[in-house]
Amino acid sequence: MTSVSEFYPQWVSSLDGLEVTPQNFREALKELQAELDVWFDDNLPIRTLIETLAEGTDHLIQLAWAKHFSANQGCTLLAVGGYGRKALHPGSDIDILVLLEAGAEEQLGEQIGTFFTFLWDMGLDLGNSVRSIEACIEEGARDLTIATTYFESRLLAGSGSLFDAFESAIHAHDFWPSLDFFKAKLQEQKQRHARFGDTAYRIEPNLKESPGGLRDTHVISWIVARHFGVQTLHDLVKVKFLSEEEFQILDSARKFLWRLRFCLHRLVGRKEDRLLLQHQKTAAAAFGYNDTTGNLAVEQFMKQYFRGATEIQRLNEMLLQLFEEQITLKNVLSQPIELNQRFQSRSGYIEIKDDAIFNDYPPALLELFLLLQQNPHLVGVRATTIRAVRSHLHLMDDAFRNDPRCQQLFMQILSQKEGVFRAFKRMSSYGVLAAYLPEFGAVVGLMQFDLFHAYTVDEHTIMVLRFARRLSVQAHADEVPLASELFAQLRDPVLLYIACLYHDIAKGRGGDHSELGMQDAALFCERHGVSQADTELVCWLVSEHLTMSTVAQRKDISDPDVIGKLLASVKTVERLNYLYLLTVSDMRGTSADVWNGWKGNLLERLHKVSLETLLAADIEIPRIENLLDTRTSALETLLEQGKSEPVVLKLWETLGTDYFYKQDVASIVWQTGRMLELSGSVVVAVRESSRRGATEILAYATDHPRFFWKVANEITRLGLNIMAADTFTTSSGMALQMFYVLDQDGEPCREKFDLQRITDQLRNAVLDSSNVNVGQFQIESRQLKSFDTPAEIRFSNPENKAFTELHISAADSPGLLVKIVRELADANINIRNAFIATVSERAEDVLHIETEAGLQLDDE
Repeated sequence: MTSVSEFYPQWVSSLDGLEVTPQNFREALKELQAELDVWFDDNLPIRTLIETLAEGTDHLIQLAWAKHFSANQGCTLLAVGGYGRKALHPGSDIDILVLLEAGAEEQLGEQIGTFFTFLWDMGLDLGNSVRSIEACIEEGARDLTIATTYFESRLLAGSGSLFDAFESAIHAHDFWPSLDFFKAKLQEQKQRHARFGDTAYRIEPNLKESPGGLRDTHVISWIVARHFGVQTLHDLVKVKFLSEEEFQILDSARKFLWRLRFCLHRLVGRKEDRLLLQHQKTAAAAFGYNDTTGNLAVEQFMKQYFRGATEIQRLNEMLLQLFEEQITLKNVLSQPIELNQRFQSRSGYIEIKDDAIFNDYPPALLELFLLLQQNPHLVGVRATTIRAVRSHLHLMDDAFRNDPRCQQLFMQILSQKEGVFRAFKRMSSYGVLAAYLPEFGAVVGLMQFDLFHAYTVDEHTIMVLRFARRLSVQAHADEVPLASELFAQLRDPVLLYIACLYHDIAKGRGGDHSELGMQDAALFCERHGVSQADTELVCWLVSEHLTMSTVAQRKDISDPDVIGKLLASVKTVERLNYLYLLTVSDMRGTSADVWNGWKGNLLERLHKVSLETLLAADIEIPRIENLLDTRTSALETLLEQGKSEPVVLKLWETLGTDYFYKQDVASIVWQTGRMLELSGSVVVAVRESSRRGATEILAYATDHPRFFWKVANEITRLGLNIMAADTFTTSSGMALQMFYVLDQDGEPCREKFDLQRITDQLRNAVLDSSNVNVGQFQIESRQLKSFDTPAEIRFSNPENKAFTELHISAADSPGLLVKIVRELADANINIRNAFIATVSERAEDVLHIETEAGLQLDDE
């Protein structure tokens, strides 16, 4: 490898005799970038790479400028924005400003246009503007983003005196005064963070714009440059805003992001700041990660990313608060108000009384968060105290964790009426939670390489705690009404919170995380004085936290055997309620896409059936009572609608009792009304939104082998997702099929769908006697292509059942269910029920199937 000191001077000198043409310069730039790729692979410092690329680009642009402009032409060329910072990556924009003396634009316009064309022909991704100093000040005053690029400008070529005048103008006191600039940048960051859900821990982060990304370091640089006149982040150490250790943490995280951004631009061949799933594995390999047992290379790599982003976010928050005290409050804080002998408040922020507090009384590291909960008027923690917390985390050792005072404080924080989520969010953000619970520290930044979890394990855990806590807030009682109602009846909500903290704590260790997490939860409970009975409840919740969602989405909950098996583990109403609340919170805290009305309804129905069964002496009693009540209520409603009782009962006799076990009163009334409308050979009807939280599609026709497939095929062609299906073959040879569908956003079909068109298309598909064309379904998503998901197919014949269970686990793809159903139809196999679940990138479908004679399959 040619050394930096050898290659670059040789490269620059090679340009001396080169004809100044776009083609020659394009080739020279390619040569430079190829050498930088070698340096990258040889792990040279990333700052060297990005600065060398900036300097090389400078040199080419300066030569091009000299070709197009002579000296003293009244214009100046500036590098602005990221290029002005000399932070240039392979796909970065080249932002330049041609600065003109007043009145020179008309004279130089053609030359400038030719110059820009030259740079474009070089292949530069140019961001260019032409302005006078007066126009710059006018535009910058209107647009903060433009003003910010000016603050990062540097001279490339042209009149030095014009550049000096520009510098004087933009640094004038009345051009974005320091206080206005700070407030505007703070608001800009809040809005940017909000666009990314206020979290650094998204599955596909943006290296530049996400919280904890490079932009958070830029914000700090911009503010300190504008207010304090310092040019580098390291200068913050000199003015006592950062310690040397904090700077090294920040700089290390920034260099990692620089290196990753360089890698990503090189990998994609253009500017790309989104760390998409399809690039994460390749990037992990480029950074030298390898798969280990229970820990994929990509997950190790992303853990480094998220931990770095966390450090940037923490230091960004601390520094902005320090800047606020300096810039906004001008260090004039209110008189301190004593909270206790260790803490006081100033201007709405809690702070330690002196720097020795944590050394003298280590439990104060937890007491801080309890006081925040107990004093809800406080808006936060003073930056100096945040720094003190961070610098004393080493005190949280085994002796600290076994100190009864610390254990009591931690349990008090969990037990407060208000502020539990905010306290744990802060404890996580400041590193306190990871220090106090090392098992939590092990999952900080740990992502799961799938589409199911939108957050890292630590962020997901805090989100689950948030949604559990939210159930106690009356203002949110309408979100999941049953859950809020049951939460109010809990004997001790703290047990639910502990289960939230530990349900995923053992992810990434290999083995069953539920079983390993149960062991960690047991040790926590023992250390914190939780009673034996309550410890058993918490451990059971952790071990079973996936059970209710699995049963609700993949089992027939009208089957008493399914409920009986669930309740063999549940045993009590209290355990059922706790498990239901944990399941709801877990699903809501996984991602916005995981929870919807359909899944909420499934869980609510499962809770209802389980509760009724637990309260009954015999498992069949509630089923029989519900059957009678359902039929009676449905019949009364139908008679009120003018239906004939003999006609209704005659139809019902053909359906059998299984139908009435599966349907609620409103569904039976609607479905019966539609079936009685049969005048030809088929009835198709669509109900916008049933009580199940999905659009309901009814198809009723003479039974034939391809009936189910025809309807399913057409539903999928319409762009709808089938969530479940029930089929009933009547004694009169008719088939009733109920499909429950959602749109691509996971919602029932509403105003954006023409329900009559859906009805007509489905009816035509059923009536079509010709071979049905296989549906042309939507294109597989970009994200799904990032996973290599093997298909797993399993048949089983449950005891005492007339059907075979077909379990299919495969890569999710458009029309997957239809493909499966077609194969079954070709083999003359009928479908009784379909339970469709998508878990991450994997489809987890369970079909109840039978032979034409209505029997289990017996052909191996």
